[in-house]
Amino acid sequence: MRPVTLEELMDLAAYERTRPDVRRRMIELKSRRRIQAGEKISIVFENRDTILYQIQEMIRAEKITEQTRIEHELETYNAILPKDGCLAGTLFIEITEGENIRAELDAFIGLDRGDHVWFDLGALGRVVGRFAEGQSEEGRISSVHYLQFPFRPDAARAFCDVDHPVAFVIDHDGYTASVPVDGSVRRSLAEDLTGE
Repeated sequence: MRPVTLEELMDLAAYERTRPDVRRRMIELKSRRRIQAGEKISIVFENRDTILYQIQEMIRAEKITEQTRIEHELETYNAILPKDGCLAGTLFIEITEGENIRAELDAFIGLDRGDHVWFDLGALGRVVGRFAEGQSEEGRISSVHYLQFPFRPDAARAFCDVDHPVAFVIDHDGYTASVPVDGSVRRSLAEDLTGE
C-alpha cells in the first residue's frame, strides 16, 4: 500500500475546518474495518485513509508544525500500513474498570508472542498475525498492538471469496474468542488484499 506523503497533509487551520466531516467519515469507515472479538478485544484494520486520519489527528493533538516532527509522524504511521499481500490492524485490549486495569491487562501477557491471533480459513489453514516489536516489556503488556497478517496467494483468494467461511480467532491462556468475518467488513478488507 502506497505510503501517505507530506503533500497530502493539511495544515492545522485547514484540518480544523474540515475535521467534523473527516471524523464522521472515519467513524463510518472504521465501522466497516473493525472486528469485535469477545468483550475485551477489538481490531481495526488500517488502510491509507485511516493512517492519514491518525497522522492528522496526532499533528492536531500535539500542535506539530515543524517539518521534521511531521516527517517523523509520517514515518511512524506509514510503518503500520499493510504490506503487499497483507492485512494490517491495530488491536485494542479494552479494559475499562479503573481499579482492575493492571490485573486484567496482565492476563493478556504473551498474547503478542507466538501464534495466538489469526484468521481461520478452514482447509486452507491459518493466517497468523505478526505483532510489531517493542509493544510490551517482560512481565507487562500494552493495551494497543500493531499486527500484520501475511496472506499466501491462495489464502488471499479464499478470503476475497465471500462464499468461503473465514473467522477471526484469538486463542490465549487468558482469553479466547472466534468471530465470523463477513459482510461489509469482509468486503472492505478484501479491497486491501486485491489493491482496489
